[in-house]
Amino acid sequence: MSDAPPVDPSLIGKLASPEVRQNPYPAFAELRAAAPVARAMEDIWIVSSADYVEAVLNQPNTFSSDLRNATAVFPTATDEAPDPISQYSKHMMIFSDPPAHDRLRALVHQAFGPRAINKIRPAVEKLVDELLDSAAARGSMEVIEDLALPLPVTVICELMGIDEADRPKVHVWADVLSHQLDNLAATDLEQRRRADEVLLEYADYLKRTFAVRRENPGDDLLSGLVHAEEEGAKLTEDELIATCVLLLGAGHETTVGMIGNGTLAFLRHPDQWQLWRDNLQLGRHAVEELFRYDGPVRLTHRATKAGAAIGDYSVPEGDLVLVLLAAANRDPAWFENPDQLDLTRRGKHNFASGFGIHFCTGGVLSRMEVEVTFTKLAQKFETMATDLDLDEVPMRDAMMICRPQRVPVTLTSS
Repeated sequence: MSDAPPVDPSLIGKLASPEVRQNPYPAFAELRAAAPVARAMEDIWIVSSADYVEAVLNQPNTFSSDLRNATAVFPTATDEAPDPISQYSKHMMIFSDPPAHDRLRALVHQAFGPRAINKIRPAVEKLVDELLDSAAARGSMEVIEDLALPLPVTVICELMGIDEADRPKVHVWADVLSHQLDNLAATDLEQRRRADEVLLEYADYLKRTFAVRRENPGDDLLSGLVHAEEEGAKLTEDELIATCVLLLGAGHETTVGMIGNGTLAFLRHPDQWQLWRDNLQLGRHAVEELFRYDGPVRLTHRATKAGAAIGDYSVPEGDLVLVLLAAANRDPAWFENPDQLDLTRRGKHNFASGFGIHFCTGGVLSRMEVEVTFTKLAQKFETMATDLDLDEVPMRDAMMICRPQRVPVTLTSS
């Protein structure tokens, strides 16, 4: 075993620049070619090749999802009461390791499996029809505000069985929580205060709703979560809340991001948009290619335990590993012509929703929403155009989930 080779500091610094947020793939390719395993700082590593990304994600007992194990990077815990975000994040599946993760996933899957996704599809189709019919009447839409933002949070409300009267405040909660979950290390005190306030409001709402569902269960996700049982074990109140926070925050923003990024991909590749319009049966495979080509989740992270190694490089216990999912999805060792959007592509899996035991539970729902959205767009509109400079699209200011802030388009009905 050896230490990782030195990397040009300017290359590491480039990864955090606004230009790279706009289009990270040239910098990712440069890093992957120079050092697929790079030691960015004394205690922080970056992994960018598909082989190494898969290896790290496939060893949950060595590379921990619980960032409290990154003791070399984050300060040790104090006796002070944790803030609400920290309190509930430790009960989320994405930050848990086996065996706790396995128990959580088994229980959540009972309520949030294929049956629930198939059941909600007609409601998704109806909602997308309504949103696009409004756009057709105008002849234009702002994709994020008019389509991508209202769709997933409304679908989540449908899944949870949230009353119509409560949905406007759920939309507000989703926006605040999604931004905070993407910036857990944010130092903006006002941002954290607002996120804590919203989380406590949402948690209080959930507690009252759980109490009702325990006495009078319905055919909805919240009832399923409350009554899910695996070998005599149920989800605790904190685990129930954490799961619903994750679903509303992260689940909402990833779908928004994929609709935004997917729209940009089609505007930049009109031949592929025409291919979709002419071959709607491509659906599922085409959506998978959109996620590979420019999925919204750019990276994830892991904390190292004793004996960790990436390839030939030993990694000290307590270090932090940044896993560049988006870089792995453009690795030419795995994907032929990786920078080309090709809706007919088949072959190896991508990493847009992670890999291994932490493959995103909501990934199936998000893919269904994206498939319905672009299928309906292709059916209803002959042309889709924008006045945006596609090389200078304003992007959301976030670390993990990247998407455009706005995508105005003009539409010609079929």
